[in-house]
Amino acid sequence: MWVILPAAFFALLWLHCTRTDGWRAAWLKAAAVTAAWAALSAEGLSLLGALRPEGLLVAWAVPLVSLALASFKMGVPRLRWPVFSRWEKFLLAGLALWLGAVLTAALLAPPNTNDSLTYHLPRVMHWLQNGSLEHYFTGNDRQLWNPPGAELLILHLVGLSGGDALANLPQWFSLLGIVLGASLLAQELGAGRRGQWAAALFAATLPMLILQASSTQNDAVTAFWALALAWWVVRALRGPLNFSGWLLFSLTAALGVLTKGTFYAFAAPLLAWLLLGLLRQRRFAELRFVLLGAAVVLLLNGGLWSRNLQLYHSPLGPGVSDLGNEAPGLASLVSITLKNAAAQSAAPLGRINQAVYSAVEALHNLLGMDLNDPRTSFRDFAIQLNLTSEDYAVNPLHFWLLWLACLSAWLKPRLKDNAACALALLACFLLFSLLFKWQPWGGRLILPFFVLGAPLAGAELERRTAGKRAAAAGWAGLALLALIGLQPLLYNSARPLLPAGENRLTVFSASRQDLLYINAPELRSSYEELARWVKVTRCDRLGLLLNPSDNEYVLWAQLSPGAQGVEIRHLDPPQPLNGPWQPCAVMVADTEFDETRLPGYGLAESRLGVRLFVLNELLPLIR
Repeated sequence: MWVILPAAFFALLWLHCTRTDGWRAAWLKAAAVTAAWAALSAEGLSLLGALRPEGLLVAWAVPLVSLALASFKMGVPRLRWPVFSRWEKFLLAGLALWLGAVLTAALLAPPNTNDSLTYHLPRVMHWLQNGSLEHYFTGNDRQLWNPPGAELLILHLVGLSGGDALANLPQWFSLLGIVLGASLLAQELGAGRRGQWAAALFAATLPMLILQASSTQNDAVTAFWALALAWWVVRALRGPLNFSGWLLFSLTAALGVLTKGTFYAFAAPLLAWLLLGLLRQRRFAELRFVLLGAAVVLLLNGGLWSRNLQLYHSPLGPGVSDLGNEAPGLASLVSITLKNAAAQSAAPLGRINQAVYSAVEALHNLLGMDLNDPRTSFRDFAIQLNLTSEDYAVNPLHFWLLWLACLSAWLKPRLKDNAACALALLACFLLFSLLFKWQPWGGRLILPFFVLGAPLAGAELERRTAGKRAAAAGWAGLALLALIGLQPLLYNSARPLLPAGENRLTVFSASRQDLLYINAPELRSSYEELARWVKVTRCDRLGLLLNPSDNEYVLWAQLSPGAQGVEIRHLDPPQPLNGPWQPCAVMVADTEFDETRLPGYGLAESRLGVRLFVLNELLPLIR
């Protein structure tokens, strides 16, 4: 498998970075360079129309050979592992088993999250098929304008492996990077070994992070870049960075921007923290590196922004009016902040949730605000404890422990960096609430906030549990987090390791096809039967007339894995079907579609609202 090329590149680069840094810092640096090259090489191949497996192979072979030659000349440094105590070896083994369980789910299950099926994976397939990142016609424009950072990583894995077996790995590697980065940043905040372990365990047991780390969503990737950026901020405030340091700082920020729009809400307070710190230290000369940062951000994001500008007349696309706060101001900030905090405080007892809901509702009435104002709420507000769905899971215990850590940092004896970090976290939470409506899946979007808080939680836990009894209480609290984390770890609703409830499927007992439809089993018979007829007719060009919410990727998985098979394109109904690209079959999921708009095609099959039309000359093969 040619995936070994980027893996070897990252490994060699990581080893070389250990010449000047510890192995955790080297990991963050190597991750930034590798991801940046993945994005830049994709853009370069796209300009040449060569964004295909062969082009990807060359894109990784050239830098790998160059790095290998440099390694041969300079010698590969020997990795120096820390010496672990017996207790730390026990923790390390437990953490390895924990991460291994998530990795097992990531490898055994195909991409099956709703967003993954509707736009994350379909856009990757279209890019590989077209050999280009250029925008294409689709009824789901989220495939076009959304930042593609995580999907570009998936593109390299799918293109080089020929399938989706490794598509979930970017999120899992983000989990691993978060665990390492949280412990590293905790060290920068003054934590010793115990505090660093606490930070790593705090992050690793986040229910939302556990659930997402085995999928092709992009919030864990976003959280990793936010955490890496926070580490660079603290490091820059501790002392001047050289040019390569500021370059890596800029790459990290640019990759976050390239991954998800929510990154801005978490990056802005961190950058403000850095700016104020540099001004306070009178390090005015270093402000010139703002230009370097802007140039790097433009370099990595310029391709997407230019494509969006051409199609939408805006570099950010059509905007996020359906998810963005439409009435920004103090009132909406108070409303959304209350609802976000209440949702993250969900308890296992319905009475408690009802009491919290009533309190939030009463506060809105007292302040003259509408609890479910459509300008500030995507859907009606609700509080529900969910620990098994990557769309709706919350982190209640982590939420309140994090605020306790912030309070601890603000109280005497005060450490400046810890207090500033706590203030930045508060700003992140408030800015997120100001920019985005309350939404049922807000716990997914706010994941970077929890990840950024893990180092502070670890550092403050160690600082406040100096005595033996207090330390025992601290470890008991971390054990409780792990105990709660077992539910999302073992009973992920989309990729379960153990059976639960009526659904007895697990990643061990079910086939990848079974797991592909686990979130929408009612669609399976329709899509499988229609895909079978496409194969029967030996059709190699399939047109699609789908709704934005239709799970397009299941067709790619069955007909064109790795974009190497049936050519699949979206159709614009007014366009003639006898043009340069004429499909031999058309799949329609639009119930209002008029069949007369497909002249020359006959209805071959209709199942649960999904219809397959084929060229009239192919109908005898079915009938």
